[in-house]
Amino acid sequence: MQKPSKEPKETRELSYLLETYTSYSPSQLRSIADLMEQNNLLFLEIGIEGDYGDSDFTCHQIRMETEQEAEKRFKRETKEYNKYLEMQKKVKDKKKEKLIKEAKKLGLKVVDE
Repeated sequence: MQKPSKEPKETRELSYLLETYTSYSPSQLRSIADLMEQNNLLFLEIGIEGDYGDSDFTCHQIRMETEQEAEKRFKRETKEYNKYLEMQKKVKDKKKEKLIKEAKKLGLKVVDE
């Protein structure tokens, strides 16, 4: 697990700016571009999957997080990261205890450092 970052990240959400089986005039495309700029969208990602006649069309909008969203995400990820570190420490301690127990069974001397 990676350590959380306070830097804003790109977010990917479903977009309804484009419709399937529709033609767009240059003015309509300009208005879509204006909407993208107003909503601070970086770009639209269009995906078409499947065979001819049986395909899925998806459109996602990609934008940068706002400072508030980044702070909220950072707090959430920090909480999860700290839980992960605690869990890793417990696992490490259990392994250490098990090794010490096995060493004592074998008659070895255990020295704590």
